[in-house]
Formats: sequence, structure tokens, C-alpha cells
Amino acid sequence: MKFEKELLNTIKSRTKIVQIISYETLRIHGAVISVAKELKKKLFVWNRIDGIRKWDIKNKKFIEEDEDKKQSSQALEFFTDEETKNAIVLLEDFHPDLAENEVQNIRRLRNIALSNSQDKTLILSQPFLFLPKELEKEVQIIDLEYPNFEDIKAIYGKVCHDFKIEYKEPDEDFIEAALGLTIMEAERSFARAFVEDGELTVSQIPIIIKEKENIIKKSGYLEYYKGILLLGIPGTGKSLTAKAIGSEWQFPLLRLDMGKIFGGIVGESEENIRGALNIAEAIAPSILWIDEIEKGMSGISSSGGSDGGTTARVLGTFLTWMQEKTKAVFVVATANNISQLPPELLRKGRVDEIFFVDLPTEKERKDIMKIHIKKRRSNLNKFDIDELAKVSKGFSGAELEEAVKEAMFQAYDNEEDLTTKDIKNAIEKTYPLAKTMNEVIENMRKWAKSRAVMASTEKHEKLDTKKEDKIPKLKQEQYNNPFIN
Repeated sequence: MKFEKELLNTIKSRTKIVQIISYETLRIHGAVISVAKELKKKLFVWNRIDGIRKWDIKNKKFIEEDEDKKQSSQALEFFTDEETKNAIVLLEDFHPDLAENEVQNIRRLRNIALSNSQDKTLILSQPFLFLPKELEKEVQIIDLEYPNFEDIKAIYGKVCHDFKIEYKEPDEDFIEAALGLTIMEAERSFARAFVEDGELTVSQIPIIIKEKENIIKKSGYLEYYKGILLLGIPGTGKSLTAKAIGSEWQFPLLRLDMGKIFGGIVGESEENIRGALNIAEAIAPSILWIDEIEKGMSGISSSGGSDGGTTARVLGTFLTWMQEKTKAVFVVATANNISQLPPELLRKGRVDEIFFVDLPTEKERKDIMKIHIKKRRSNLNKFDIDELAKVSKGFSGAELEEAVKEAMFQAYDNEEDLTTKDIKNAIEKTYPLAKTMNEVIENMRKWAKSRAVMASTEKHEKLDTKKEDKIPKLKQEQYNNPFIN
């Protein structure tokens, strides 16, 4: 096990203080017990509920050592006692006692790090990274990776034992479906699957996947989907394309919300992006969909002065991961305004290809209209699709859908069935984005012509906006793309 070996070598190198980042209490216990056994060291565990317990090697269980020592200061004093000679002391969930006002604890830990004692190791375990600046140079940080195939298989065996299920060698697909979950989450998912269906086979994979979706959504910055999308004009179906890729490949689709990655605590944003990428890798093969990526990276140019360089560091972490990742994680990023993207992201080799999604042509608008009218359970034969496609020149797919919705509301209000006239009226009352932001769209097309691959083989339609020249323009409508020479 990679983590166990790293911990063993860290302790062998006489590192005084180690911090383990993980929610996996049982796996931490297993690794620390194994390391203590190999090094022939005593093992003590402290938390603020149980006090201090000692690992009984003979009976393979923790026994009470001193339940009265429940204060963090008492735990640190215990570590310095003669009793802990040739020992490992594990302090669980110690991070609340490392806050800025806990100056005595911080000083005690620094004293431990500077002490001459070489036969004892202090381990701090906690679910997320938190370390005062005063201790950054003294503490070795180790991340416990997500459970591998064998770990999940062991949990499968535990669930079989707990629910008195006859053990059968599990199907590989069943175990792989739970990759990316923690031990407790996998155990909960297996138990849920058995309770619902009375067995644990490949037939229960949809239940495991559903549980995984709920768990991943709790992270806040990742959402689980069954499909995926790309970059271009707003409302043209980039996100829908991303979902379609996931559906076609039958891979898990993760939506990364860059806005939720950024946190207010120092170091939180960097930790969030690393956590998100770790999850994506843990459940590989998977698809990582980053929607409207420019919104999370638009402040890169002023990052050093406005946010202490946080945006730059998050981008750096993401780009390094893209360049060096070895797991089968396919990244699909979408963007509405490519001029706001940092040049580092557009460099050849970061992504395999850049596709530009333009406004739908007349032929494509016919297909879109058919989809949305049919979706509303209306008879297509009653509608003049050709006429609707002609009058909706310059409309995006999203705007066409909204026109159909608006027409339905009007028809319902008039207590009539939906007709071509209703949809046509709704289209004529709508001022599409193609006219509002015509200059911007034309500049995007010029940029994409030489730097991207067109997503559609259909030639785009040029809009006649001469009649709109007298309409006042907002500042953002006069935007000039800095990428245009």
C-alpha cells in the first residue's frame, strides 16, 4: 500500500510530527497499527471523547489508558512523558486546537519538533488540510489516497459478513462502480443496495452509482451527471454536447463549478481544486466537464494584486494536472467568451482540440424547432416549420426553446391550441443575442476561423443588422476582442 509505505519511511526517517489528511479513520488506524507493529513500537490514540487508549497487540483492540485526559494540552503533555518512549501517538481531529488563539498548543508542537527525542512520533489526523504557518516547516503532511480496488473489495466482504450474506467473489464491474468513495461511503452504498434488492451483484450497480451521485454533490464544487459539452456563442448547446459525450461513452460525468472552488480561507481554494481532481481520477475512466471555465479564470491577469495570487495558483494546479495526469480523465471545458481565458490554457497540447459552436443555420433551426414542438406533445404536421426557421434567423437553440415556451403561455392564456402564428409572434417579439452582441459574435467567428475547428459543417448565416444601427448600444455590446489583430 503506497500510503502505508510512505508513512513507514517517514517515521523511519525520524520525522517528529506527521499530519494525515483523510476522512478514513479506520484506514488510518489500519495503516498506523501495521507500521507500529513493523517498527515494534507502542501505539496510543487520543481524541477529545475517549481520552487516551492503547493498542492491545495480543487482543487486537484499543484498551483504555487514561480516559480523563480529554484536553488537547493533556494529550501533548502525555506525548512528552517517559511512558511514550518508543511509541507512536495518534491525535484524532486535533485541528480545532491549532487555531490562531491556541498559541500554547502551537508552541508545544514546535518544542516537540525541535526536541532531541528520536524514538517517538506524533501523528495528527484530520479530514482536511489545516496547519498554522508557524508549523509549516516542522510538520510532514501525507494525504491518504482514495480506496483502491482491494480496499473496496475488503469492504464488500465486511458488508457480506455484517448482513450474513454468503460470500461470493464479487464481479469486477461491481467493485469498480464504488471507486472514488471513501470506505464508509462504500460500505453505506453496499448496505443500501442489499437492503433494496436483497443481493450484491452487477444488477445493483445503478444503486451504487446513484449513491455516488448524491455523495459527490455534497462536495459543493463537483456535480455528478450522465452526459457532457464545448465553447462558443451562449445558448448554442455547448453544455448539451458535453452531456452527450458522457452518454455516448457511458462514463461518469463530473461537472466542476469553478466558482465554488474559490473559498475565503487562505489555502482553501487550492485544496478544493486538488480535492476535485483527486475525485475525478479516483473514479476514472471519467469525464470532467468544466462549464464556463472563463468565469473562474478571468481574474488571472490581476490575481497577484486582487486576491493574493489565488486564481493564478488554482490555474497553475489545474494546468499542471492536465499536463501530467496519467489517469483516464477526459476534460471537456466550455466557454462563452474565449478572450477572458488565460493564454496558458489555449496553448497547443493543453487540450486535443478547440471547437467553435456557432449559431444554428436554417436547416439546424428546423431540427431544433421540431424537437421542442414535439417535446410539448404537439402534432408537427400542424406547424409550418420552414416558415418558423426563416423568421428565427440569428436565434440560438436556447432562444428558440424560450420562444416555443412563450408561445405556449400565450396560447394557454387565450384558451387555444399552440399554432405556428403563436410561435411566430413570440419570435418577432424577441430581440436575439445575435443582434444585441453582433460585433462580438463576428469577432468571435474571425478568431475561431483561424484558431479553432468549426463544430458544424454548415456555413454560418450573416445577419443583416443595418436596420438596427440606430438602437442605443450598451458598453458591453461594444466589446472589442483583444485576440483580433
